[in-house]
Amino acid sequence: MFLSRTSPELVRELLNQDIPEIGEGTIEIKRIVREPGYKTKVAVASDTIEPVAPCIGPHGVRITNVVKELGGEKIDVVRYSDDSDSFIKNALTPAKVERIIVQDESSKMVFAVVGMDQLAYAYGKQKKNVILAARLTGWKINIKTEAEIDEEQIESADVKELKNMFIDGTPLDELPGLGEDIIAALQENDVHTVESLVEVDEISGYANLSGLSEDQIKKIKKVLSESVEVEVEGEEGGTDTPNEEDDEGTSLGMLPDFNKKWIEKLKTAGITSIEELVDASQSGRLPGVEGLDAEEVKAIQAVLAENVEVED
Repeated sequence: MFLSRTSPELVRELLNQDIPEIGEGTIEIKRIVREPGYKTKVAVASDTIEPVAPCIGPHGVRITNVVKELGGEKIDVVRYSDDSDSFIKNALTPAKVERIIVQDESSKMVFAVVGMDQLAYAYGKQKKNVILAARLTGWKINIKTEAEIDEEQIESADVKELKNMFIDGTPLDELPGLGEDIIAALQENDVHTVESLVEVDEISGYANLSGLSEDQIKKIKKVLSESVEVEVEGEEGGTDTPNEEDDEGTSLGMLPDFNKKWIEKLKTAGITSIEELVDASQSGRLPGVEGLDAEEVKAIQAVLAENVEVED
């Protein structure tokens, strides 16, 4: 039988000849991938013995013989595993992999997390080590450091699913057109659901949220106006649209950037409408509202000054 010098099967045949445990069937070659002239990766397994050491041989003698017959081409012999995380870690040898994060099981995409001092080993020359590891395992492998994982807030698919189980409400990614960058910024501010985003938009405002640009806030408002129908609970248990006034005055929730906690504190003092709030501010009663500190009073008065035109 004729074998091409560039064929992975040539490596298989050489290993069969030079490593008795493979020739006898004690060790099984599960997979071989090869970049001729650079490196071959071989995944081995055994039900009875540790499979890698016999392939290497004492002081590396056995594998060195195969390397010589291949003209100096490197060979990585790694342990095969049915556990994908373990197999990917092994396949990336000589790099030491700290952990594997499964990004998407269905499309077989993972992040392999390594230390800064292991980046060069993980990638290899012209990224060939990670390419061969991906071919050997059948997974798309992205190399990341721990710092990059933290910076990019990368989580495993299992963690994301677990978080969603404990979120009471509609996930933000169900809002069409919101965008991953905006969702990430909102989650940084502990806004995880459409319902909590509506509350921000209608009551507490965006002033207390960090990391959002004016353009992003405009986009959020546009998406909400196009995709979400909001009902505001009325005083008698009915519903009113946000721009309606009832017999008792205009709802405090109509004031932009007005904190929900302020509304609750004002209600305990019997101030339930914008008209009553204006009166309390003008009469000097506002600083006496229980629970409001001086900074909050100043902020409320600033909101009134910016948004309410007071007739003399």
